[in-house]
Amino acid sequence: AGRVRRVVDAECSRRDWDLYLVYGRAIEEHDPSCPAYNAVFDLIHPARIDAVVLVSNLLAGSCGRERLNQYAKRFDMFARCSLGMILENLPSLEVDNRPGMEALVEHLITVHGYRRFVFMGGQPNHPHSRARLDVCRSVLARHGLALDQALILYGDFKAHAADSAMDKLLSERGDFDVVVAANDTMAL
Repeated sequence: AGRVRRVVDAECSRRDWDLYLVYGRAIEEHDPSCPAYNAVFDLIHPARIDAVVLVSNLLAGSCGRERLNQYAKRFDMFARCSLGMILENLPSLEVDNRPGMEALVEHLITVHGYRRFVFMGGQPNHPHSRARLDVCRSVLARHGLALDQALILYGDFKAHAADSAMDKLLSERGDFDVVVAANDTMAL
């Protein structure tokens, strides 16, 4: 995300455009402070802003793609695009994380011989988390292995939440070989 921001910032500077970064939280996040954080999105107004880049993979964490498609309509009066996942009626850029997850799980099985996997997803409704879980399951199935439903955890794509989920799992059981995480932050 930092690299993308730097590239966008450099291009805006080259064109002598002002770049405003507006940070809120995931749409419909379960944290009670979420509405206060997301009130900042109400400041985005056509009199002050010319275009909007929605970092959709972060915004959709709690609500999923369909709800974010509805939410994104509030920006219809702007030139806009989606960065992170494909949204309806918007130019969109989405990175295909499937090949990387597939190569990782394949390597853990064939090179290291792991058989009992824990999958640490981001959020249950997040499209990227679900896609990475599907890849993990399909690679395991190709090798005649299955992912135990009780070994699927969710760490909200954040270190502290991943720590808590792992602490809980380790207090309950330890019958697994390896943990596959849906992002680097949770893996660390």
